[in-house]
Amino acid sequence: MIANALLFTIVILLGLRIWLLDQLKFMARYKAVLLPRLRTTILIFLAVLFVNYLVRRAIGRRFFLKNTGRKLSHLDKQFNVTHPDMPIPESEEDSTNVARRLFLRSARRRRDARHVHAPLQPSAEITTS
Repeated sequence: MIANALLFTIVILLGLRIWLLDQLKFMARYKAVLLPRLRTTILIFLAVLFVNYLVRRAIGRRFFLKNTGRKLSHLDKQFNVTHPDMPIPESEEDSTNVARRLFLRSARRRRDARHVHAPLQPSAEITTS
């Protein structure tokens, strides 16, 4: 959790720094004068901003994700329950027999469906005079 917050904070601060450098191009001439005077102030500001973000993220996760495991325990129970409508074979031989019986049953049904005789149709050669 802290590693993710740290990475996210570093990315945000880097992006902010690049944006600020682009916006403050006109001050590049004064860099030699301003940086030695303001270096500690800028570093303190960035450190406070960084720690503030980490603390806010940790507090938010602590209070807003409170009791999440208990709230979602019904899903855990549902995923861990086996389905009673599907018999679980005790050995590989049993599973082969179950699959074989199901295959033979469906083959018999297909065979019986093909051999059902259609009712006799009247002959088309009936002529009327």
